[in-house]
Amino acid sequence: MRRIKSLSEVDAELKAAGFEYLGSCIICDCYHHYWAKHIGGGKYQLAISDGWLEDYTPKFREVTAEVVQRIKERCE
Repeated sequence: MRRIKSLSEVDAELKAAGFEYLGSCIICDCYHHYWAKHIGGGKYQLAISDGWLEDYTPKFREVTAEVVQRIKERCE
């Protein structure tokens, strides 16, 4: 069984790994938190955490700089 992680724990781990916090947005009555790390070639590793059932363990996706910019604008 996977260990449940708190938001502060996830934030510290991702920042230590070189991720930048982009912000949070409410989607379907739930806060979604976003971090991104540049991986070269115009690509970013995006970490998404929704806190479902109080578990903030992130899911990862590879995205473009344009997606990162849209998230930054939406989460301001």
